[in-house]
Amino acid sequence: MLGQLFRHWTYQLFAPGALLRERYDSFRRLLEDDKRCLELITALEEIRYGQVQADWAKLESLLRALTWSVGSLARHLVAMNPGQYMDLEPSLRDLLARLEPLARLPTLYAGPPYVLPLEQVVGARDQAGGKAWHLGRVLVDVGLPVPPGFVVTTSAFFAFLEHNDLAPRLDELLSRVRLDEPERLDALCAEMQDMVLGGALPPAVEQALSEAVAGLTAGVAAPRLAVRSSAVGEDASEIACGGDDSGVSFAGQYESELGVVPADVRQAWLRVLASKYAPRAVAYRVRYGLADREAPMAVLVLAMVQAKSSGVVYSLDPVAEGRRERIGIYAVPGLGERLVGGSSVPDMFYLSRTDNPVLLKSVAQRRVQEGVPGRSTAVLDLPSIKTLADWAMVLERIFGCPQDVEWCQDDEGEMYVIQSRPLQAASAFGERAQPQADEGGRAQAADFAESAEEFAEGLAKSHAVLFRGGLMAAGGVALGRVHLLRDDEPLRSVPGGTVLVCGTLSPDLVSLLGRVKAVVAERGSRASHFASVAREFGLPVLVGAVGARTMLRPGQAVTVDAESRMIYEGSVEGLREAAQSRAPRRSSPMARRLEAIMPLVSPLTLTDPQSPRFTPRFCSSLHDIVRFCHEKGVAEMFSLVDRGGRGLARAKRLRTGVPMDFYVLDLHGGTRAKASGKAEIGPSDLASRPMLALWQGLTHQDVVWAKGLKHLDWEAFDQVSAGVGVLGSKELASYAVLSDDYLHAMVRFGYHFAVVDALCCEREDANYVAFRFKGGGADFEHRLLRLAFIAEVLQRAGFVSTSRSDLLDARYSRQDEQKCLQRLTLLGIILGQTRLMDMAMTGQTQVEAMVEEFWKRYGTDMNAL
Repeated sequence: MLGQLFRHWTYQLFAPGALLRERYDSFRRLLEDDKRCLELITALEEIRYGQVQADWAKLESLLRALTWSVGSLARHLVAMNPGQYMDLEPSLRDLLARLEPLARLPTLYAGPPYVLPLEQVVGARDQAGGKAWHLGRVLVDVGLPVPPGFVVTTSAFFAFLEHNDLAPRLDELLSRVRLDEPERLDALCAEMQDMVLGGALPPAVEQALSEAVAGLTAGVAAPRLAVRSSAVGEDASEIACGGDDSGVSFAGQYESELGVVPADVRQAWLRVLASKYAPRAVAYRVRYGLADREAPMAVLVLAMVQAKSSGVVYSLDPVAEGRRERIGIYAVPGLGERLVGGSSVPDMFYLSRTDNPVLLKSVAQRRVQEGVPGRSTAVLDLPSIKTLADWAMVLERIFGCPQDVEWCQDDEGEMYVIQSRPLQAASAFGERAQPQADEGGRAQAADFAESAEEFAEGLAKSHAVLFRGGLMAAGGVALGRVHLLRDDEPLRSVPGGTVLVCGTLSPDLVSLLGRVKAVVAERGSRASHFASVAREFGLPVLVGAVGARTMLRPGQAVTVDAESRMIYEGSVEGLREAAQSRAPRRSSPMARRLEAIMPLVSPLTLTDPQSPRFTPRFCSSLHDIVRFCHEKGVAEMFSLVDRGGRGLARAKRLRTGVPMDFYVLDLHGGTRAKASGKAEIGPSDLASRPMLALWQGLTHQDVVWAKGLKHLDWEAFDQVSAGVGVLGSKELASYAVLSDDYLHAMVRFGYHFAVVDALCCEREDANYVAFRFKGGGADFEHRLLRLAFIAEVLQRAGFVSTSRSDLLDARYSRQDEQKCLQRLTLLGIILGQTRLMDMAMTGQTQVEAMVEEFWKRYGTDMNAL
């Protein structure tokens, strides 16, 4: 900071012209950072409010980019005037210090143990994952028979990622995932799975795995193993038994491999790890708001049982008739994969939920064996049925909620539990396997978007659609009567309870929060300040709704569904309820983190630049910092050159037919190439679009300049040498600092002066025209009458203005380039025609008549200016 201050003061004293260019360069970079910051805040808000479903890696990427961009924005403002913003950096640093721990996820642990026997997993749930932990409890806490096995821990998974440097590469791909883009999801997931399958095992992990396999298969002839997923969060008991994220089980999302020979366990382990990045698994995890590292993969390796029969037992059957509570047992010959995969019809047994379960009903299937029609013979005998029922009730008591238990029985009649997980009440054995049948996970990735579109199309067939299109800037549904906002209409005249249909999203629309039901804008950006505030307050907003002001009628009752981008005639019954029902769930780890993070990111509390609280000290969010920097950046440009014209040593005289001394300093592209080397230039040498627009107004055919009278700063002239001065000096002249799309001009004549600062480029969100007018030769009351005339004309033209004494400040912002250029021409006409107006004005009635006459001539059709 000291270095910046010293450099700034040195330039100010010895090279003010270079300082002008530096401030201009910093300002342009500030505008680029401002745009980037607002886009990033918008992207975060779209995820927070459910408009986009994305991976946590996307959130991390957005937050990193936002904090860097806000820091860059602040640095560029400080560079414009280092001594003015000493408290900005501490305020930003404090915000970032509060934000960082809220966005931090647990540190990955990649150290041993890499393998745990089932007997040791009960106290190591985060290492073993859900499936192995449950099975370990069945073995240790309940004492039921379980096949021998071990678990390859989550530490082994993290060590694998670290060894192959995969975590940052996976995060980069995950940051590009969106569930409304299923084809892109498939491609990203394929790339991630290839990365995992191509990875090398860390030597320590490979050694631990080899030793565990050798120990498990020692002395077994022709051993076969089951290699099954056991991710953290999979089969989570507290989730399905009434936790905050009820229903998040990852059931059927990951791969399991059966009949694996010992030599192939290494590759089977990699394939199970890779299934973590299958489209269906990624879509499922993202939908429920879990970060990738919050669901690390452990892998359960079990000795295969030569199953005579296998199946599932539900301690509370989910498909009971008449909602009668009962135990349900489903059994098939051989392996149970045919059952959960839906390819085999099971025998079914239903028992009472009592201490000594009683068989209520059985259904045995007729099967064909060796090509001979068979008879109905049950897969299980009654003792085995009752054993399974007893086990189910014991496991329900141990785990505290109904259980979904997979079992098998070998040729000797011995029975084993191979899995116990909380019962997902909405699932049955056929439904649970359904996600695996979705090709590439497309159904899971797109069902939210498709259901919303289908609902909207259904409504369109039964209700009159008045408008379709635009972009959703803030979601929601609202009913109200249309109010068409004219460009020259003051916001205070907008009635409450209306659907506001306007030209663009001005920041000043914030004043209408709580009064309007929805906003439909023909132009504007989802990254605008107002759009951000609207999302925070749940106000539906459509932007880019070109033609809305023509297609909708004033007073017309409409229903706006911003999510489907539809405006219906009248009240659409049930639309609000349906929109809420299809909204994404909010109770998830990501939602909870965002609830803590976003108050430090997106709320906008600095809304009034004139308020004494408009300081870094009162910035309570990154959005406030962005707003502060933008407003102060524009203000710094407004005071780019002092009244003495310091820094204009290399300015060129503008030679015109107007009796004014005017000097021009070209920052970049403000004059044509042919002007190079000239000491004086003419209007034809100007290339700055804003300057040309202002000059067009100053030289309008209706502006009359008195011949022979030099128009300069007479107030300053009176102060120089007791009225004796050089009429052509720069200290008394008007001047302009230019680029191709920027203008900073001080227009000085008579006893008043005006400052015009404007940016007119292709970026609507960056454009503005700022104007300041002060002074005059008449008495104070007459000066105020002229000020009232100018203020009223500018308000009709869409400017927002404030007055203090005989000083007027006005701003027209975030409009397209053509509209800004038209306002500059209008300002030129105002300046030319009001030079001596204060001398002749008599009262407010005259002001009102002159405003009407002026507006009728110049304001009703600004395209003709």
